[in-house]
Amino acid sequence: MRVAKDGRNYWRRDERALTVRNPGMVAAVFVYHHGMTNLLPADFDTGKPAAAGAPDPAALVEAEAADFAALIRSLGGECFSDVSPNGGRHVYVLWRKKVSYGETRRLGEALARARGGR
Repeated sequence: MRVAKDGRNYWRRDERALTVRNPGMVAAVFVYHHGMTNLLPADFDTGKPAAAGAPDPAALVEAEAADFAALIRSLGGECFSDVSPNGGRHVYVLWRKKVSYGETRRLGEALARARGGR
């Protein structure tokens, strides 16, 4: 992963091994290598629910991420998740083989449409 010591820029010099411990600052996990990936990251942000007036945006995205992970598992898939400091969630769906950026993007767009664009 790369950490953004200034909160914005992910420099190569700030690259670290991915660990189960929170790095204590903004971080990004590598998803693609030469246009291929073996996972689909699903991002559940608190920003839109907060802007829509949700009483507890973090609880809402926690439930949505849990529902999404349960769906993946019910279909025989594997996934893992993390939590950001602001309560947002990420669910990472693992593929058995690497897929292209185009395939992953089409799937992500279809999932977004199924959720009503959220």
